[in-house]
Amino acid sequence: MNDVSRAPLERPSIKSIQVGIRRRTKIAGIGGLKRSIEEHGLIHPILIRGKENELVSGHRRLIACNELGWTSIPA
Repeated sequence: MNDVSRAPLERPSIKSIQVGIRRRTKIAGIGGLKRSIEEHGLIHPILIRGKENELVSGHRRLIACNELGWTSIPA
């Protein structure tokens, strides 16, 4: 088992997450993702690193949850 799978689940404030330069330049399909999150919840938490809450993975999920009015997100 790797260290990521044993990492504790947190719920940081969405506003506290630092989004740096992303590889994906176009964000598409947010509407479908938002519908899925509304129906099923957030199945996969986003991945953040360090005290700065630097986003590693889950930019679309972060955007979708923010647009749904969430103030915190599982990470």
